[in-house]
Amino acid sequence: MTGYDIAMAGLLSFGQVIPSAQKEIVKHSGLQVIHADGAVTLRLKETGRDERAVDGGRIVTVKLQDEHYPVYITRHVRTWNDCDAVADYKRIRPIVQRGDLYRLVSPYGGRMSALMFASEDRSGAAVFALGLDKDIVVEETLLLRGLDPDSKYVVTEINRGAKLHAELPKEPVDGRTLMEKGIAVKLSGKFDSASFEVTKR
Repeated sequence: MTGYDIAMAGLLSFGQVIPSAQKEIVKHSGLQVIHADGAVTLRLKETGRDERAVDGGRIVTVKLQDEHYPVYITRHVRTWNDCDAVADYKRIRPIVQRGDLYRLVSPYGGRMSALMFASEDRSGAAVFALGLDKDIVVEETLLLRGLDPDSKYVVTEINRGAKLHAELPKEPVDGRTLMEKGIAVKLSGKFDSASFEVTKR
């Protein structure tokens, strides 16, 4: 699994899935250090690991070290008990890879950014809202795009953990309503984010 796969799955981690605590050398594709002599560190040795429970999941802290250079890296990975981010991403991956990209909220000048991928046949979409500050409380109505106005859609928040970021309708909603009235999303906390899956019924 690449760092891109994990990032798009909504995890706060880049690089390959970290193996169980062993004193082995592992390759982390999302980590690269270029040293003053031009050498590049891609392989790091795991020197320690700690896991602690937090609200609705765990935080895994992994300490890594270069074998030859004085480079020490600490990675923190946040996981949720009640979601499977990898399975969610595999389900929406075709839309993200081949769909049309819409910028719903610009990252410039605000405290939230949002983008959306919609399938070419308008059968589904994936929506991502990203907080752009350490301590934010921001609400934004996201007007969706690229949907069939007359078709019904179900909107589901994925990878949410214990916190809901939007009050979503329980019944299917027509595409016109989602594009004209949108969904109200609230982000709060350090670089909070939310992911939504839109499925045609």
